[in-house]
Amino acid sequence: MHSVAWKYIVEKENQAEFEIEYGNGGTWSKLFANSKNYLGSFLKKNIEIDDNYLLIDTWTEKQFYNTFKEENKEIYNELSSKFERLYSEEEKIGEFNSINEKGKNK
Repeated sequence: MHSVAWKYIVEKENQAEFEIEYGNGGTWSKLFANSKNYLGSFLKKNIEIDDNYLLIDTWTEKQFYNTFKEENKEIYNELSSKFERLYSEEEKIGEFNSINEKGKNK
C-alpha cells in the first residue's frame, strides 16, 4: 500500500469548504475514485492547532498513483488551482509504503 501525506494550513473562514472538498466524498476523492487502485483518503484536523490538517491519500502502489496523476494531469492541475484559495499553505510531507502488509514490502 502506498500513501501520500499532505499538510495544510486553512484559515477558519475556509475550513468548512476545505473539509468538504478534501474529505471523503469531496471533489478529490471523486476524481481519484475513477481508479480501481485508489483506496481512499483520510482527512484529519489537528486538535492542538486549529488551522492544521493532515491529508493521506492511499493507493495500492506508487506506480498506479503516478500513472493516474499523469493521465489526469489537466484536471488534477485545474482542481489544484481552483482550490488553492482554500488554504494558506500546502506541504507535501512525503510518500510512504506499508512495510508489514501481508508480510510484503511494497
